[in-house]
Amino acid sequence: MDKKHFYRVEVDESPDAQRPQSADPDFWNVWTLAEERSVDWDAVSKVWSGAAPARLPEEE
Repeated sequence: MDKKHFYRVEVDESPDAQRPQSADPDFWNVWTLAEERSVDWDAVSKVWSGAAPARLPEEE
């Protein structure tokens, strides 16, 4: 049986100390989806899982 379930979740506003912080000046625009920032999620997942060492583009 293949059913999709959708749930509504309500989240209280986080206290200032628990809100995301960043020195990136575009952080808020990206966080609120006002600006798009591409991410290579395949590369991120490989690094996080230990599947491949992290390499900077200039190292390739």
